[in-house]
Amino acid sequence: MVAIDRGGPAVLVLAHNDDEVFINARVRALLREGRAVHAVWLTAGLLAPSPEVRRDESRAAMACLGVPAERLTFWDYPDLRTMAHLEDIVDRLVEYFAGRRPSEVYVPSYEGGHPDHDVANFAVGQAVRRLELPARVYEFPINNASRGRVPLIGGFVPDTVPVLRTAPRPEDRRIWRELWQCYRTQYRFLKVPFALCLDRSRWVAGEPYRPLPRHQYLERPHRGRLAYEILLGIPFDRFRAAVSDFAEAHGSLA
Repeated sequence: MVAIDRGGPAVLVLAHNDDEVFINARVRALLREGRAVHAVWLTAGLLAPSPEVRRDESRAAMACLGVPAERLTFWDYPDLRTMAHLEDIVDRLVEYFAGRRPSEVYVPSYEGGHPDHDVANFAVGQAVRRLELPARVYEFPINNASRGRVPLIGGFVPDTVPVLRTAPRPEDRRIWRELWQCYRTQYRFLKVPFALCLDRSRWVAGEPYRPLPRHQYLERPHRGRLAYEILLGIPFDRFRAAVSDFAEAHGSLA
């Protein structure tokens, strides 16, 4: 495998317009280093009058971080139904990565918080291995039910994989608030759970991310019911079946 170009671009692979908030400190750190940052969103998103409204929200948030609009890509797969498009998503990610040759890739964690997050995580791993891309791949937490019915927002499911953190800066809370103001279609639904369940260690220890583990995608990411089973009524068996079908089509998982 070719050595990693540690000065190459970084790519965020995101499921929804607002996932980027949970990795914003790392984006700012990359930009301070003079790195190019690109982002691709898999879904058009719900809870908005049109997909373009959600795109505009992400454009505004990324502009606040300093990422120009020409580095943003929107694919508009149906929210909650990316499992039905696994093959196509992996193929498109292979093409997307081949055109940009990133040295780092960031994707939401495999944590059972939302099926589209887990699809993004699975698809990134498959695309990177298929392309033999010499990049460091990281995941970052958004939400999970590893603590039971009270969700954990912005913290990892407990694991042995070491957690990295972007060093906290005095402006972190202010920028967090400013970014959420960009998502007018989402904030009214999220402000209460964030107030109650956000992992506040990010303000003291720093925003978390970690190297992408070799997840066992046919197994639950944690014991007990997953957040999307509790909140959306979507069984894990549906995700497992999609991954199993993908593996059968390719002989195995990469």
